[in-house]
Amino acid sequence: MPTPVALRFAALPQALLLLPYALLHLPHALLLLPYALLHFPKLYFCCLTLCFSYAPLPARSASPG
Repeated sequence: MPTPVALRFAALPQALLLLPYALLHLPHALLLLPYALLHFPKLYFCCLTLCFSYAPLPARSASPG
């Protein structure tokens, strides 16, 4: 079984391939950062609501009434 270090180095070529793409979109990301931080609480609570809305409901007791 490969060691974690070997796995880390195995992913290096893919990371290097993505580097030019990341640098190309860095200005856009920086421009969107203030907007994202401004709306982060709204997005965070929206995600929490979605996560908990799909959570399984607690089991009901078998007693009648």
